[in-house]
Amino acid sequence: MSDLKEFVSRLNLSEELSGIFMEIGETVTLKRKEFFVRQGEPCRYLGAVLDGELRFSHCDADGQERTIGFNTNGFATEYHAFLNHLPAKYSIQAMSETVIYRVTYKEVMGFYEYNMEGQRFGRHIAEQLFFRRDELLFSFRCDTPEERYRKLLKVADNSMNKLTLKDIASLIGVTPETVSRIRRKLLTDGKS
Repeated sequence: MSDLKEFVSRLNLSEELSGIFMEIGETVTLKRKEFFVRQGEPCRYLGAVLDGELRFSHCDADGQERTIGFNTNGFATEYHAFLNHLPAKYSIQAMSETVIYRVTYKEVMGFYEYNMEGQRFGRHIAEQLFFRRDELLFSFRCDTPEERYRKLLKVADNSMNKLTLKDIASLIGVTPETVSRIRRKLLTDGKS
């Protein structure tokens, strides 16, 4: 419960709304490699990551799986599928034992409609998702692979050692060999 209180304290909600949020969902523990959301299946929950790491991945028609993101704190869901009752476009899987506070669609909508503060909070979540997508699109259009790698290092902190070379390459849109070259270059530059 203390992890949930700490998470909710970062949301900047009133005491009343914080209390309501902490009562509407349930805390679950995912084992390593267990799915929170499976691609192609309905997305039933909005999750708050209390402890652990999640990997977001997409498997294309040829069976090629690509890592498209990860999450060590904050909210996790396939938001479009969650809000529109559609099959998920990607999977969300635990990279380690992960504790998640999960809330159903009905509970989330009730929370958003509770009062004006709840509505603002719902809008804030949607805006943050939009900003993140906008940032990723801009990065893929304008940043070099090395710049994307450096940005990943800043947000990944200790999760980088749980990501494979293939995951990292997929995240920044390059081959594993390119990631190795970038790492060597950064190591060489760091020694000079």
